Amino acid sequence: MTSIWILFLLALQEPDPFETGLKQIDSDSMKPVLEKLASDDFEGRRTGSPGIRKAREYIISEMKGWGVQPTKQGYELSWKTCSNIGAVYEGSDPQWKKEYLILGSHYDHLGRALKPEGDDFINNGADDNASGTTLNLFVAKALATSKIPLKRSILHLWFSGEEQGLNGAKSYCQEPLIPLSQIVAMVNCDMVGRPPEKGASLFGVGSSLQFEPCGSRAKERVPGANVNLIEAKGSLFHRSDQNVFWSRGVSVMFLFGTMHADYHRVTDHSDRIDYPQLAELTKFVLALIVELANSEDKIERNPNYK
Repeated sequence: MTSIWILFLLALQEPDPFETGLKQIDSDSMKPVLEKLASDDFEGRRTGSPGIRKAREYIISEMKGWGVQPTKQGYELSWKTCSNIGAVYEGSDPQWKKEYLILGSHYDHLGRALKPEGDDFINNGADDNASGTTLNLFVAKALATSKIPLKRSILHLWFSGEEQGLNGAKSYCQEPLIPLSQIVAMVNCDMVGRPPEKGASLFGVGSSLQFEPCGSRAKERVPGANVNLIEAKGSLFHRSDQNVFWSRGVSVMFLFGTMHADYHRVTDHSDRIDYPQLAELTKFVLALIVELANSEDKIERNPNYK
């Protein structure tokens, strides 16, 4: 009886993997990663440039250090002029792990400015979209290091070519690593580093009837994240990568902060990012992914959503 009681007490002391995952996400850890991505070293991360190649190498090196697993084709997914980055976190359920959730963000930006502002001639793209790139990276890190049990699998994608017409997302959908029929949802994160006081917006919640319950539970699990669940697509929906997946039949959500005066200007610098709130939004996305991946309801597209 004593040994059984000891085993019971030990079981009670085992840390919750989700709580362990949340501890991997903090503003102090995220700040240097975002600062590096938005530094002059990467020359604005224009698709096809030496700068974006350096950014890609940096992103992959970070994931390797954290134990984030590559796709079957590796981390780099090249297609003509675009080089996307991919990583996977495999689900544990024998049947449901064949269903995938995509967590997406684009890591490219505009490169060198055609019209410099003073001595500044590099579009660093801290908010657009080093912020979403960093968020995606830290969700991948939290999953890999904490071993959160998920029924469905996660495919992390970092797209290039977004600024040239969503080309990275288009290239993936033309030659998908995972058939689109196995993708039950796509969550895209773009410009999430400077959310307004009213909070970031999660658009497209109405595209699947399962999204709102999962989003509400995620908000409860991360009360520090200021997120508005919005049923509609929003006016900017067609301007980021989730639109490519939506047009091909995938239910999607779009996490977005706000437009601001530094949009597509050389002044989009890393010192203007709200790092504490970015960390909270990252925790929210982790919770959202966990809720979606472990939902016992079939995740399917809302046929009445337009």
